[in-house]
Amino acid sequence: MNDFENNLTVESCRQSMSEAQTMNVSVVADSLVARAVDFIKRNAGRPIQVRNVVEHVAVSRREIERRFKKSLNRSIHREIKQTRVSLIAAMLLETSYTGSEIAAKLGFADVAHFARYFRDIEGVSPLEYRKKNLCTV
Repeated sequence: MNDFENNLTVESCRQSMSEAQTMNVSVVADSLVARAVDFIKRNAGRPIQVRNVVEHVAVSRREIERRFKKSLNRSIHREIKQTRVSLIAAMLLETSYTGSEIAAKLGFADVAHFARYFRDIEGVSPLEYRKKNLCTV
């Protein structure tokens, strides 16, 4: 698969993830936090860090962390992680990629880290998640 096809697949899964999150998440009243969440969603297909979000919104880390906690009752790091795990889940259910392929496409250093990252949010391994949630005909 070439880079163009890979980007289309990640983008397709990101759109599915975004639609699902839109239905489950209330509107964020704080415009700065909303901008940060939007940045996280748009960049979920690549490894981003809190500092990237802070640079994007151009306020101090302390200020954006405080506002995140007040608005969403979670940290920026947790939001990044939950958003990336949602993308992984969409890719597990909407593509036939292996866990290794998804890990590589999303910039994880190795499959073990990818699996731990996913399990921390979902409570099961990526393979268990796929087996449990994939409808078979």
